Amino acid sequence: MTQDMYDLEGWREVTCEESDTVRARNGGVYSSLTDKNGNYGPPVVFTEWQDVDREPMLRDYRYDHDPMTCRHYVREVAA
Repeated sequence: MTQDMYDLEGWREVTCEESDTVRARNGGVYSSLTDKNGNYGPPVVFTEWQDVDREPMLRDYRYDHDPMTCRHYVREVAA
């Protein structure tokens, strides 16, 4: 896994409803970044959730714009 929160290789976008389902079975927060003032790029609240094996499984990006927008990504699992 990359340490770059904007590298989405191996992740696929999901709806808010799908992300809620995935988040409900999480193992807690894996990493996060809050930069609402946009000091280091676009203003964002980023949260990466881990599964019970402590592997990243869900990424939430919340953008504090008018109106507030969000994007959600789940890790693609190799078959």
